[in-house]
Amino acid sequence: MPSVNSKPFPIQKLPELAFEAAVRQISTRERLGLALTSKKTMNLLLAVKFPKDQVHLIRFGETSEEFYATVEVKNPHNKKQKEPFKFVCRVSKKKGEKVFTKYAVDQCLKTSILQEPGVTSLVRTSKKTQCAYQKIAKLFPARDVTIRFINLKTEDVRQILNAPEFENWQEVGAFGIKPPAIKLIMDKATSERRFRCDNTIKLPPSFHHPKAFDFQVAQYSNAMWVSSTKQLLSIRDVELIGLGQTSLRCRDVGIVLKKMLETDYQMCTHLVLLVAGGFDEEAVMGDTVRFKFTCGEIGMFYVRTKTQTTTKIAEIRVMDRNTINITISSDETEYEEARRVLTNMSNRIRIDNELEGAEPGEKRRLQMEREMANREVHVASRVLIASLGFE
Repeated sequence: MPSVNSKPFPIQKLPELAFEAAVRQISTRERLGLALTSKKTMNLLLAVKFPKDQVHLIRFGETSEEFYATVEVKNPHNKKQKEPFKFVCRVSKKKGEKVFTKYAVDQCLKTSILQEPGVTSLVRTSKKTQCAYQKIAKLFPARDVTIRFINLKTEDVRQILNAPEFENWQEVGAFGIKPPAIKLIMDKATSERRFRCDNTIKLPPSFHHPKAFDFQVAQYSNAMWVSSTKQLLSIRDVELIGLGQTSLRCRDVGIVLKKMLETDYQMCTHLVLLVAGGFDEEAVMGDTVRFKFTCGEIGMFYVRTKTQTTTKIAEIRVMDRNTINITISSDETEYEEARRVLTNMSNRIRIDNELEGAEPGEKRRLQMEREMANREVHVASRVLIASLGFE
């Protein structure tokens, strides 16, 4: 055990490689504590290339009393770090009130890492946050960055989106901002980014943006502006589109579903939407081969085209009579039990078609084939329902 008078370990005097090897072994909390010991140590740490294993959540917002910006940093794979580190910058709108900024860990540890005097507006607050975030991003490199815009003016959103420190985001969430600001975010759409609008965003019926559905994930809680299938039919290689209230009807969903099943490329893996006028099975899935069963209030369907020119299959869940959840898969190793059911059902349809106008001798043979096909459909459907845990 070291004596009371032992000297602290001279970590600042270590050679560069030894210093980097040492600090890579310490926890995130210890890294933060070390950075706060001195400016020299901070600079040494900023020169180290730490792994990109953190998740950042950055909020910019405005209330009636203040402007604020927060940065939360967390390693989701570190079970010991239960709560994120939180960097906070708040600026009061009251004239003459001293600027209050702080950095907090578990709401108790303070430092000057974000101390920036003289901030008088959110734009200037964001600029000061930019400077601080340069350090945060180097100390705790992120593999995923989410930005939240909360009740901001359009120009504030523009300033933040154009700042180089915040340009490498993976997700944006919008709360209480105006349509011009929404368009600025959509301008930045890529197939690797996510965009989520909560129900405070009410876009006008005339709203349109060519890249509204170009995100990997696009969720619009209030989507009354989506009134036709035109934009949905142009989507390609996206993971999820979620639409809350829309003016789309089941016949529109049927048009989109047909193209999703027939194209030789993946349009969208998951499509979730609320339809106007309630659910109509025939309007959505007419002219398809489909197997249906119910589980409580949820209607389950497995669907494929009658011609089956692709390997695609759709799993469709209908809830509350107007929420339709569609999942499309072209992977033949997925939904194997459902594919077996639909194959047997297609065989039965073929036999029924051949029975029409068949000669008496041929008809007896086809009737026997149909009985066999019925048994195969029954057995395969029982296996499918059991595999889903509904039996």
